[in-house]
Amino acid sequence: MKVLNNMFNLVKNKIKNYLRIDTIDKLLEGQSKITDELLAISSVLRQDEKYNKLFWLYDNKEERMDATKLIFNESRRLFHLSRYEFASNYCSGKNVADIACGTGYGTKLLAIKGEATSVIGIDICTEAIAYATNEHSLPCVTYRKSSGTETGLESGTIDIIVSFETIEHISNDHDLIKEFYRILIPGGLLVCSTPNKWPIAIASHHVREYDRSSFITLLSSLFEIVGLYNQNSGDSSPFNRAQEKGIVETSDDNFLLAECFIAVCKKKMSMF
Repeated sequence: MKVLNNMFNLVKNKIKNYLRIDTIDKLLEGQSKITDELLAISSVLRQDEKYNKLFWLYDNKEERMDATKLIFNESRRLFHLSRYEFASNYCSGKNVADIACGTGYGTKLLAIKGEATSVIGIDICTEAIAYATNEHSLPCVTYRKSSGTETGLESGTIDIIVSFETIEHISNDHDLIKEFYRILIPGGLLVCSTPNKWPIAIASHHVREYDRSSFITLLSSLFEIVGLYNQNSGDSSPFNRAQEKGIVETSDDNFLLAECFIAVCKKKMSMF
């Protein structure tokens, strides 16, 4: 066993000389074709702090997405990336909070493409925050482990909140909206999304489903909705409802066809 471990350490050191952290997904992808050699090498790399967070992503890929990694379905990667690209249009020169940031790929995108002054990613998952910090940090990007309903951010300090696919996971969605309201500056923007009528039966981590009406009702309690949009992936999912991929303005004629809704909202004058 000692000889074997020495051999694997030698292999690991050779691999580390040319294996970039952003290409380890190729190795992970290969695990679908397991060989003894690959299993042995991956078990060694899992013990290395530089790589074990990436193996965590692979092990949890049914629940956690990093849309910059090729182990994920391309249409779903683009679906997730495109909503962050949409939100980035509002971020230039702003202090942004990405709440329920997950693995941080979108947080980083808001800083780079959105040219935000600062972005803080908030997520309740310790492993996700560790991964985000390891993979998607920048000088203007930070991450914090915290609940979306109790972010720990100071009141009235955030210009824009981005929160995608969050409210359907929260048992008290009104508490989440109140926290958004609290930390935003007067007139600050909220850009958020939710699936359109995805049954809880097929989404084990969701606690409720929304349609256009219930989504608007929730947000309108504290925010003025300045834009509502359909987002569709264009893939074969029945919830894509046979639509082309893209983001279009929601109307009375097309709202039933949305896969997800994206709302752009402005904080109302003080409600308290």
